[in-house]
Amino acid sequence: MKKTCSFFLLLLFSTCFDLFSQSYPYRHYSVDDGLNSNTVYDIIQDRRRFIWFATSAGVCRFDGKQFRRYTVDNGLGDNEVLKIRMDNQGRLWLLQFNGTISIIEDDNVCVDSIYPVIKKVGPGFFYSNMFSDSLDNIWLYSKRERGSRIQLPDKVEFYQPDSILLFQTNKGDWKVNRQTLITPEGSHSPVNFSQQRLLLWDYYKDSLIIMVTDSGIVTVNRKNNIEIIKLDVKLPSSVVNIFYDNNEGIWVTTVKEGVYYFTKKNGEYKLFDIFLKGEYITTTFRDNEGNVWFSIHGGGVKMLPWNFKSVKSYSEENGLSDKEVYAVTVDSKKRIWFGHKYGKIDFVENNLVHNINLPSSTNNLARILKIEEHPSGYIMIAGDEGLCFLNIEDPKKKINWKTFNFTNQSSTIIQPVKDFFIDASGDVYVITQEAIHSIKKTDIEKSNFVSTPMDLPRKRYYSVCTDDRQQIWYSDFDGLIKMGSKGSLAFNSRYPLLGKRLVDLCFNKGKIYVSVLGYGIIVIENDSIIKHITTEQGLLSNHCVRLFLFKDKLYVSTNEGLNIVSTDKDNTFIIEQVTTADGLISNQINDVFTDDQNIYAATLKGVSVINRRSTVHKSPPQPVIYFTKVLWQGNDITKIKKPQISYIDKYLRFDFISPIFTFPGGVTYEYNLNNEKWISTQNTSLEFNSLPPGDYTLQVRSKLKDSVWSNPIEYSFKILQPFYKTSWFYLIIFVLLISSLILFYALRIRRIKKEQIIKLEYEHKINYLQNQALQAMVNPHFIFNSLSAIQQQINAGDSIKAGSYLSRFAKLLRKNLETINENYISLAEEIERINLYLESEKMRLEEKLQYEIKMSVSLSANEILIPSMVLQPLLENAIWHGILPQGMGTLKIAISNDDKSLFIQIEDNGIGINQAIKSPSNNTHRKHFGLQITKERLSFLAKKLNKAVEFSISDLQESGSKGTLVFISLPLITNE
Repeated sequence: MKKTCSFFLLLLFSTCFDLFSQSYPYRHYSVDDGLNSNTVYDIIQDRRRFIWFATSAGVCRFDGKQFRRYTVDNGLGDNEVLKIRMDNQGRLWLLQFNGTISIIEDDNVCVDSIYPVIKKVGPGFFYSNMFSDSLDNIWLYSKRERGSRIQLPDKVEFYQPDSILLFQTNKGDWKVNRQTLITPEGSHSPVNFSQQRLLLWDYYKDSLIIMVTDSGIVTVNRKNNIEIIKLDVKLPSSVVNIFYDNNEGIWVTTVKEGVYYFTKKNGEYKLFDIFLKGEYITTTFRDNEGNVWFSIHGGGVKMLPWNFKSVKSYSEENGLSDKEVYAVTVDSKKRIWFGHKYGKIDFVENNLVHNINLPSSTNNLARILKIEEHPSGYIMIAGDEGLCFLNIEDPKKKINWKTFNFTNQSSTIIQPVKDFFIDASGDVYVITQEAIHSIKKTDIEKSNFVSTPMDLPRKRYYSVCTDDRQQIWYSDFDGLIKMGSKGSLAFNSRYPLLGKRLVDLCFNKGKIYVSVLGYGIIVIENDSIIKHITTEQGLLSNHCVRLFLFKDKLYVSTNEGLNIVSTDKDNTFIIEQVTTADGLISNQINDVFTDDQNIYAATLKGVSVINRRSTVHKSPPQPVIYFTKVLWQGNDITKIKKPQISYIDKYLRFDFISPIFTFPGGVTYEYNLNNEKWISTQNTSLEFNSLPPGDYTLQVRSKLKDSVWSNPIEYSFKILQPFYKTSWFYLIIFVLLISSLILFYALRIRRIKKEQIIKLEYEHKINYLQNQALQAMVNPHFIFNSLSAIQQQINAGDSIKAGSYLSRFAKLLRKNLETINENYISLAEEIERINLYLESEKMRLEEKLQYEIKMSVSLSANEILIPSMVLQPLLENAIWHGILPQGMGTLKIAISNDDKSLFIQIEDNGIGINQAIKSPSNNTHRKHFGLQITKERLSFLAKKLNKAVEFSISDLQESGSKGTLVFISLPLITNE
């Protein structure tokens, strides 16, 4: 087992610091926070309560949270701005190093087109001051050259600076030159002021205050009564400004000797303190909340809260080893103890800061987590390296360490001490990382720090305390447990919230207070939860850590400030809040201690000490709130009255702020739309992207923790309907619909008329072609040949054959004449007719013509219709121009169908169409008349039916055969 001898090393003490051990709770702002430059010349607060800083790199506006910068890029005449002044109308006048002026109105830099005097004044030697009188004249003062009297927007007069040097307008005009002071009532007083001193003045309670001598101040009231205020110290010669505060204190600012603050005691002004001694102060300013601001050449800006008299702080600049403080206490000798990381401890005694470095066995953080005085006279210090006992009589003499170890296979590991508790008898219960130990008071008094581990399972432990019955309450990984004479009681099964991480316990008058990390404070009485205190009841945060009890008040450390929990006579819980608004150096509190005089809050920025008895709890002013920017489509529309927002691009962002400087983080905001329920928010911006169409009014208001609500601000806007829901869109649609209907009916009528004309033309053409087809079928050549054949049979004495021929010829003529007015005939009638025609031709030609007709068995010839007088001209053409030129041949007709079409093929084995066309005997118009008529009829049929009709003639010689093939595809038409 390794031994950790380093715990028994001597303490290493650093040099004691003979300092005024406390410092004031300044807040420092620099370029890292948003300032234009760390060289700041002047400070002013405008009517809307924004703070403005003049710097060597422009000016900036501060609202308590953010800085808005202005430079030459925004229109300033020069980036080095030496003075800022405000006229009666709230305009800011910037006096710049190059002698030019700039004017800011409504947060915008004015251009010379608005105020032409901007160009007329300067450049030259810079103006050192500006005053505004009751007639709205602007007086610019220059030490080296002439002064200027301005009447906006464009009048400028020049005057000698000896004439009129200062004005005070809100209480009337005070006029001063080197010899005479004129009050607002017009009374004159002889004076003998130096020109430099005349610029140092303030106004307080109807009196003009002027710095006159190094040891005195002159006040002149409206009745011309002059009073000399004596000071108890002599002031340096480099005074730059002077003003009163509301507590009748006088602030006198010097350049490098600091800011002198005098308070009135028994009718006399005594020096209270000198602030920022050694800093190069350019001006001092007091805001409407009572905070005092200091501008520093090269050092940025520092702000001193209004309650600085009752709040001090300790940090590294006061001699502490480290600004991060994790534990704090005050012992019976009024020494203040501070615990840091890396084993560093400080205590303050008689304004001397003593630094102690505890020996460390490891290179880890080694935080000091708790410091408390034991009744036996030891200062107990718990941390990551164990438990340390220092003798209160001489803490630097000897160190007594108590280490708590557990052993693994390779080494002995020190267990950090998370907490300890001193019970009413003086016994100590120590919480280590994995166990609870006890040390008897009698052993501590004997300097015998023997610890006894309690018989508990090895697990992670957090805190321990005892109640008035000597029952032990402790928290471990599983939650809260009470251990008494009757056994143990685990609370996690009854109350799941008590199974969370419980970081601290405290007992008072029958109640156990439990700090539940992330869930607030739980109060237990008679083993039952009687109260759960969260942010809803007034806690600053539910992230509660250390608890400290003093005179029935529970002090709760959180990451958002300090809470004080107490009960009234009706046993009602009362919760107070202490934050940076009350002077805390930081809101993240690690530990707290209090006594009859002060509250000590340990933070990561040092320790704040708040005087309990002298703290003035003034009511904060009613906040004011402004919209700083309203954005739509990337444009600032803040000043547009009730803008109309497109539904397509309706993203809106509202930025607003209440200028609060004492506690900017303590401002609560609420908003509502159209007077609906107020909604709370900590943000200073709102975004809307899904509002339905309609008229809206957004209201926003703000408050501090103890103030009343501000007057709400409003912004009205309208989300437009989508274009497809607007009345004009409906009107357009209606007009388009009516126009479309009119156009539709006009076009339809036109089409019907056109169709009727086309139909008539088709009917006329078809009738004409039918007549032509009939002429082709009963052409004189055919009739002559048929009658010649009949005559031959008669001359030959074959009356039977002649009669049969004549009968067929008569039937054929009759059928052709019957169908002359028919557009369609049945397929059966067409087959009958072509049979008659072919039989007639065969009888005349005898053995020279053979033919056959094949028809698909699925065809219903009586139900299928085909155009009349189509096939006979094609058959005649095949016989006379294909077969007869070679002497004899065969004609084949095949008819078939599918679901939509009727197919007809006419094939002969004659000479072929190509040779027939070339034959001189066929080269006449009449010979092709029937074929041409058929093509035209089929073409018109396709147009009429608006269906496909195919017609083709091919020479079979091209495929290695002989003859001609005619193919016809017709739409399948039935008589149903």
